Amino acid sequence: MWPSAFRTSVLTLAIGVFVQTNGRSAQAQCEVAKLTAPGVCVDDDGSGGGMDEELCTELGGTFTGGADCGSVTEFCPSCVIKGDGNCQVSDFAGLFQMHLSDMTVPPFGVTSADDFIPAGDTIGSICVWGTYMDSSAPSPLGSPYEEYSCVGHVKDNFRIRIYQDVGGFPGSQVGGDRWVSGEDVYRAEIPADNYFTSVYSISVLSQMLTLDPPIVLPEANVTYWLEVVNKTDTLAGETEPTENTCYWHWAQVYREYGIGNDYSVMGTDDRPDDQGGGSGYIPWAASARSTDLAFCLGAPDGALAFITPETPLGSCCMCDQTCQADQTLEDCDDQLTGTWLPQDGCPTNLCEPQAGRTCAGSRAGLWIPPEGGLFGFDTSCAPTDGPAETIGLPREYTFVHDLWMAYVTNCTGRLVVSMCATGNSNGAYDSVLALYSDHSGTCRCPLSSESQQGTAKDENCNGIPDSGAGIYTSDIVYPGECWLIRAGGLDFVRGNEAGAGLIDVRCVPAICTPSHPPEPDVLPLAGEPVNQKVRYLSFQVGEVDAGREQAIRVTFVDLPAGYESWNGTKMFVGPPEMYCENAGKKRPPCPPGQPMTEFKAATLQCNAEVREWSAEGVVHVFHEGIIPGGVYHVQAVDKTCELDLDSSYSDPLIVQMSPWGDLVTDCTTCPCGPPDGVVGIPTDVTAVLDKFRNLAPPSVPCPAVSKVRADLDWATPNQRVDISDVTFCLDAFRGFEYPFGVADPCP
Repeated sequence: MWPSAFRTSVLTLAIGVFVQTNGRSAQAQCEVAKLTAPGVCVDDDGSGGGMDEELCTELGGTFTGGADCGSVTEFCPSCVIKGDGNCQVSDFAGLFQMHLSDMTVPPFGVTSADDFIPAGDTIGSICVWGTYMDSSAPSPLGSPYEEYSCVGHVKDNFRIRIYQDVGGFPGSQVGGDRWVSGEDVYRAEIPADNYFTSVYSISVLSQMLTLDPPIVLPEANVTYWLEVVNKTDTLAGETEPTENTCYWHWAQVYREYGIGNDYSVMGTDDRPDDQGGGSGYIPWAASARSTDLAFCLGAPDGALAFITPETPLGSCCMCDQTCQADQTLEDCDDQLTGTWLPQDGCPTNLCEPQAGRTCAGSRAGLWIPPEGGLFGFDTSCAPTDGPAETIGLPREYTFVHDLWMAYVTNCTGRLVVSMCATGNSNGAYDSVLALYSDHSGTCRCPLSSESQQGTAKDENCNGIPDSGAGIYTSDIVYPGECWLIRAGGLDFVRGNEAGAGLIDVRCVPAICTPSHPPEPDVLPLAGEPVNQKVRYLSFQVGEVDAGREQAIRVTFVDLPAGYESWNGTKMFVGPPEMYCENAGKKRPPCPPGQPMTEFKAATLQCNAEVREWSAEGVVHVFHEGIIPGGVYHVQAVDKTCELDLDSSYSDPLIVQMSPWGDLVTDCTTCPCGPPDGVVGIPTDVTAVLDKFRNLAPPSVPCPAVSKVRADLDWATPNQRVDISDVTFCLDAFRGFEYPFGVADPCP
């Protein structure tokens, strides 16, 4: 049991990394591994005396000696098992990058693993070096670099796996999963003068993971693979990864610093449960990387020594049909610029024209099966085919060396295509991705960019270009749509525009039944859209969603000057009610008239109104926040969906309100034409006056415009047209601005 004074001291010291000692002469410093925050320096025995090695060991810390906390110039050592012979880690002073290794990356995570040969058969702890980066962090190609935005958003929630080696790649898993989080993770920041921090303004962390229970290997002194992957999940209040989700990345080390074997792998977490421990790594160049990962190994009672296996040799297959035997991946990438295969000999047809080398070839044979999956590919010998495409980084670069694949969707949901496991951390392949579809069941090779649905580059995985061509997530797709997937490179001058990679293609069923976009109101008789009204926002839910219970959301997208504070507001359409069209009387029963007797209208509210909206017909929405000249998005969402998740909603019906006072073009033909951007007395003012009088043929050529086109006052329209509406329209003609204010939106 510790003295009470010391327990209090430890709790106090846990607040900061280093603590001043108020001038006391302390004997040493002690880093306490589990009892305090990571990196805390303790040099007080709790009674004002110094720290000695015996007490430091008793506390479970590492006695470093020689200084007190107030004079420490180096960071406290964060990996207490670190020593000679059990680590593969540099000082990070030179160039290095990161491997993405996080289970939260769509669709099935990205993993990284490195090979080792342990001297013992029990692993009790692991140290890894890495960082957290969000998917919106700036590219190093941009300038200036922005501050790293994951501070406070990190989540130490690691899964450790050990795999047996099969031909230079991870095979069957041994020892089961170990999840390490909370107090079993000891995290500290390494000194800020490292290359990564100074160039990218991103902190590099050392994390020591204690395995409970330890992983027991079948035998020592044989090759295994260590996989460390974090499960970031999402930030509080979010239900799926967003641009602010912070993925964990594992730091690399290079053989040129005297460590490692220039060989590691990347894959995905897509491993079926019935495969008995197989890994998510494809055994060929698509998974391999010519870099190593930074880690140390510990046994339950101290360090666990290990050595690095010999670098695997394979064949370098080049586009001129020649084959170089006994080559490493790095030599094949950097010197011979060929395709590396972990085997003896090269296929005779590697560089012959084949399915997928052109778009037409993809239709002929390179089909991704309906269930999708993870696939390896190589563009080293591919030509450039298809429309000229560019993707913007700080400059425009052109797609080259394309490989085409065809896929037909098999679900109602979203198509997710990821190349984040295509690492180009060693500069081997700067990959890029584009997708084309006209949403039909016919696979048509694009002649232009018109059917392009999107592109993706490294920055979609994270802000540092180390991990492939990013993630593309489609809007809602339906079964039977043909998509053409184009994996290529960019015409960078450094010549890394082709290579091997991994692509994961999935049709991910929607977590709810997606809705179709609401439809616009139309002019009676003419059938032309007339959603441009002054004060009423109109929509209808089409027959395609008949019988479904849904809610309708209105987003305030772009309001005129003076009302910008409402931009981004989201409200729901409330219960619709029936109103009289041709009388000052608001409620039915209504007198007959033209062009109709009644109409439905609703206001906006903060809570969702779920009903069968397709049975309501056209609904006209009025609210003080619906401002002349504003732009609004109207979206439908099924009752089975998460209302807080934007991806639950349909594509929007975009509604542009007409300017203040602008009702019609004119009424010389029936029905009166839509707004024309000009307020005139013989057109707009007269149209409001005719509606006030409820004129109809034969006294006028056309029936008066509908009430929802002529009702202009007050802040919230009152479903009446009277002389005040005429006066307001006349004021608009005279140049007076819209006169009404708005209250605060929903909290």
